[in-house]
Amino acid sequence: MVRKKVNILPVCNITNPETFVEKQLQALVEQKAEDVNKRIDIIEGDIIRTKELNDVISNQKRNLYNGVKWGLLIPYQLPVKIEGDGKMERAINEAMREISSVSCIRFIKRKNDGSSDDNVGVNGLPESYLNFIQGKGCYSPVGNQENGGQDISIDLDCSYKGTVMHEILHALGFYHEQSRLDRDDYVKINFENVIEKMADNFKKYEVGTADTQGFNYDLASIMHYGDNYFSKNGLKTIEVIGRKDITIGQREFLSDSDKQKLNKFYCTDYQEEYNKKNLSRMKDNIYAAY
Repeated sequence: MVRKKVNILPVCNITNPETFVEKQLQALVEQKAEDVNKRIDIIEGDIIRTKELNDVISNQKRNLYNGVKWGLLIPYQLPVKIEGDGKMERAINEAMREISSVSCIRFIKRKNDGSSDDNVGVNGLPESYLNFIQGKGCYSPVGNQENGGQDISIDLDCSYKGTVMHEILHALGFYHEQSRLDRDDYVKINFENVIEKMADNFKKYEVGTADTQGFNYDLASIMHYGDNYFSKNGLKTIEVIGRKDITIGQREFLSDSDKQKLNKFYCTDYQEEYNKKNLSRMKDNIYAAY
């Protein structure tokens, strides 16, 4: 049974600033961001490396770790100083608003003046929250790391609503679509075109419940790679099997399957008791929206 939506909206009422030109440039910007990310300790282009992921990569663990689930009201924090005429903040707010509009998840803004530093989570430990930073690259860990603020880096080159949604979904527990075990039934990886040291970015895993959940492979997912990601020669690294009319790697919207997976993973009665405890604890915390 799907839970009734909580009527707490993301803060800031900012409309989507994306123009046609920005959308045309977005594919090039995405690749530039991937190039920047190569210099950071991450995998698959934008996922922060953790011990659990290292275990998977070294085959010490069969299933991907999706992290701990969040409550339905997720705290977040923005940098004290943001460069770029507010482009990053607009993209973050639009991304959160889009996710909230199609699911039970809501986001609540922490104060970044230090007054939210004593906030406590449901487990009695420092509150877990999404800590957006304007770093060099675009990346996020997968799932709730339960270690206070976990960084989601959004630099100016990837300050687009769709790209931010992609990174937030990582933080909510979702991996890339082409990491699924059944991907070879739908796409072909042209390893001869892949930068050699980036070949592990196309590895298949026995992904956890946040990824498949019984849903079919989704070529339209916002979590899917584009067809030339990590190409060493400009040729396609991924080809859709039997279809020439499909574009993969879009970063504009959540696909129907993305929405359904998100709701099935979070918006059920299974989390009811946890959410009650979480909301009760949060009443004593300090947020910018209050």
